[in-house]
Amino acid sequence: MKNLFTWILPCACIILLAFATCSNDNVGSDGNGEIAEPPLVAQPTPISFLKTNGTVLCNEAGDTIQLKGTNLGSYISLEQWMSPVGTGHLSRDKWNLKVSSSDGANPSQNIIDNKNNTYWSPSPTSTLEQEWITIDFGEEVVFNVLRFDIRRLNNDASYDLGVYKSNDGSGWELIGNYKGQVNSDNLQIGMGDFFMAKYLKINVKSQEYKNWKITELNLSMNDDYHIRKALIDRFGVKEADNLWDHYCNNWIKESDLELIRSMGMNVVRVPFFWMEIMDETGNIKDNAFRHLDWIIKECNKRNIYVILDFHCSPGGNDGYVTSGMAGYNNLWHSSEYQQMTLNIWRAIAERYRDEPTIACYDALNESWSTSSEMTLNNFYKQIYSTIRSVDNRHVICFQGFPSFEFVSSPVQNGWENVMYQAHYYNTDYKNEASQDGFAIHALSEMIRYQQRWNVPVLAGEFSFWEHEKVWKKFLVGMNSMHASWTNWSYKSRESNSSRANFAFYTDLTVGDPDILLNSADEIKSVWSKITSGNFVKNTPFINLIKGVINRDSQISATPIYIKQWDGTFLKLSDNGELSFSVIDSKDASKFYIEKQAKGGIAIKAPNGNYLSVDRNSKIIFCSQAVRGEYELFHWIDLTNSEFALWGYHGFVSCNGGNANLTSDRDAIDGWERFTWTVASN
Repeated sequence: MKNLFTWILPCACIILLAFATCSNDNVGSDGNGEIAEPPLVAQPTPISFLKTNGTVLCNEAGDTIQLKGTNLGSYISLEQWMSPVGTGHLSRDKWNLKVSSSDGANPSQNIIDNKNNTYWSPSPTSTLEQEWITIDFGEEVVFNVLRFDIRRLNNDASYDLGVYKSNDGSGWELIGNYKGQVNSDNLQIGMGDFFMAKYLKINVKSQEYKNWKITELNLSMNDDYHIRKALIDRFGVKEADNLWDHYCNNWIKESDLELIRSMGMNVVRVPFFWMEIMDETGNIKDNAFRHLDWIIKECNKRNIYVILDFHCSPGGNDGYVTSGMAGYNNLWHSSEYQQMTLNIWRAIAERYRDEPTIACYDALNESWSTSSEMTLNNFYKQIYSTIRSVDNRHVICFQGFPSFEFVSSPVQNGWENVMYQAHYYNTDYKNEASQDGFAIHALSEMIRYQQRWNVPVLAGEFSFWEHEKVWKKFLVGMNSMHASWTNWSYKSRESNSSRANFAFYTDLTVGDPDILLNSADEIKSVWSKITSGNFVKNTPFINLIKGVINRDSQISATPIYIKQWDGTFLKLSDNGELSFSVIDSKDASKFYIEKQAKGGIAIKAPNGNYLSVDRNSKIIFCSQAVRGEYELFHWIDLTNSEFALWGYHGFVSCNGGNANLTSDRDAIDGWERFTWTVASN
């Protein structure tokens, strides 16, 4: 998994935090590899076009719609660690091989000639580590699997290899040492991470090589591009499409969407790879929309919105395996790839401009530009113009990656009806304190840009792993600021370890098909077993999400006391100044929370005036009898009676204790975190 940057509105005075749980927890296998259809929850708001209204999304009736859902990862955009997809060979057309020795008259080309009756074997008189193979790829390539087709001379064959890469053919860097038993006529060595190189050297480090001969040598990559290419190269376009359809139709089924709806979710984010829509010649495919059409139709039946996430662009958009072309980030330097990307968006917008089920167009996923000219924001401008030339109705979503700083505000860009998105991952999986601090950081960033740019925001991907309290804090906080969210991801084949506790279904024991050797029927047989019913239901995580999906602060007429972390209470002085100056609640001031029609709250003090942010000093006073923009605050519920406040200029802070309250901070830290208690009458 890539190293990613990461990122309530109460309704009165007593804040009643209650889990809104669904009645069903019996979603499991029906005995046929399917998930049993759960009973339905109350019908969600009927589907209608969404549009932005300041910091929130609204439907055509004017109702505020907060999107809460999940990602359909590895559905029509593959990530091999999530699903059993296999690996695809790299092209060997430009390879030039050299070997240390040959057995008789057999040249090195024998191991790349696609013939099983030719081979290379080392000299029978060589000594330890004298045998090697070097490959000049002719260009920089990306790989993560080393594969030998071999002829075993006995059943005791083993291997002990050192593998090195180079960019110039002279300076060599060790990739890894690999050893083990040769148990079949195919030896496949997974290298873990992917590597980029122009040259490769394989050193034989044991005499055991004399017990086997190499008939073919291949390097493979298990990203989306190479997998699709391998299927097309072996079976042709038509049969490759049939295989691909079989995979997709089993990965996500109607019963999966029923589960999603039963949890109270109202949106799925659907990542897609560019080759789903377009062929390599740049033409829109005749069957380009078959999978998108299906998921949109089925979601519409269930009042579930769809976010179309352009996950992987032509040429690669970030250099990671998750962009579909590991190691490549060429979108930013190629006008051809840029135009292909724009043409795909034009085709999508033309097809779906009248489809209300689509919540938004997600312009590009986690894109990282390496060009000073074609920056992320500059290319976003082109995508926006392309979509708007044919579709003025749908919301367009732009990701700030690796942070919002790489994207300009909608006002600066002249954009309308747009939403902004961030992704949050902290890979310190086991450290709850680290995850908790990270969740606070994410909430701080989301509301900061939401309020300052006056736009809806979406946490499109995130995980807090095994830390239930942190999940609750983040999701309740998102709910209270009416920010949308889609967790990553619906299901994953990984075991439900701390690192994998982000999926509703885990622990798939089905291995990868060998898409390079297996027949089409054999590949289908493997992919028939990837239905959710063959996973393990992650019941604790499902219950966690069901419990917080509608959890938010509630308004009551009861007054509250406000306390800071050192135990002192907020006191209003006779001259209207505020400070945390008393240690007993009986000496504290009572405050009343009033919900505002356009979102946010006003805070009324005992003197009848409202808390107000001075437009210049940013100090908070209690001197205004009427409510305006400087009396508007946003409550971010951090759970367990803990909250933060966003005022006109920033987060509210008590500035180290007894100093005046201010609204001037960019992040939630110790002095920006408060608790409330019910005030006595």
